Amino acid sequence: MVYFIAALSLFMYMLLDNLDGRQARRTNSSSPLGHLFDHGCDALNVTISGLTFAAVVRLGCSFWTVFIVWVYGMLPFFFATLEEFFTGALVLRQINGPNEGLILMQFFYLLTAFKGSCFWKQKMPLFPLEWNKFLIVLAIPLCIPTVIGNYREICRDAVRKRKDVIQVKLRFILYSFPFVLFTFCVFSWITFSPVIKNHMIMFVWTSGAVFFALVTRLIVAHLTESEYKSVFSIEAPLMLGALNSICGFLFTRQLFPDDVVLFAAFLFGLLLNGIRVYQIVSEITTSLGICCFSLKQFGIKKE
Repeated sequence: MVYFIAALSLFMYMLLDNLDGRQARRTNSSSPLGHLFDHGCDALNVTISGLTFAAVVRLGCSFWTVFIVWVYGMLPFFFATLEEFFTGALVLRQINGPNEGLILMQFFYLLTAFKGSCFWKQKMPLFPLEWNKFLIVLAIPLCIPTVIGNYREICRDAVRKRKDVIQVKLRFILYSFPFVLFTFCVFSWITFSPVIKNHMIMFVWTSGAVFFALVTRLIVAHLTESEYKSVFSIEAPLMLGALNSICGFLFTRQLFPDDVVLFAAFLFGLLLNGIRVYQIVSEITTSLGICCFSLKQFGIKKE
């Protein structure tokens, strides 16, 4: 039953995610706030759906759970957002994650409901590889070309708009660095520390909170036509966790207990995102004279 509910929930999410733009146009309520809500919720769902998917295919408390959340969710989402920042529009490929990717996930959930989760631990008929590990291998031909496509679209857009292509490429590399640093910190922490064996969910949520902050800052920079400012303060908890785990590996003793660093990082990410979301929503609603969760009624005259 739980797998049917997971499939239904993902279907409803996909349906509503595709309808919100049409609803905004129908009610003449399109705004930067709606755009931020749409993509911000998608950024949160990367972590939620990734954890759910890893649990369904029985990856367990392992390196591969973190990897599959990163490679199928965070990697393509960040570079799709980066493409939108440079080009001003998000062009979905013929086969893309928000449509075909989510449909495929729903199929996997239904398949698990009928065959049981033990199916994913069985060996494939032609290769000595478990089905869940095959999904990880499949990420290479699916996700890497997507990121390359984002880069090529940015370059083509620069040529069309007669921009300095070399400068655009350098900015692309510069703005990609926060995600590269994020990736390094996440995988360094779990490689040199047993943190995911003890606190798997907490670790993924912590890294998801940092990812949410990275992406939403990029979205705000796109909406305000400003630069993607330094994000090192956002990544400080992950940097500390990675440094702590590397010290433990090299010198057999960590600077701080892993549990303390992880819980502090999680609380920092939760507090930081809460404050940022409140401030951004308040500024946008005040500047545009709109409400956050309701529509103003126009054409009603007061007596």
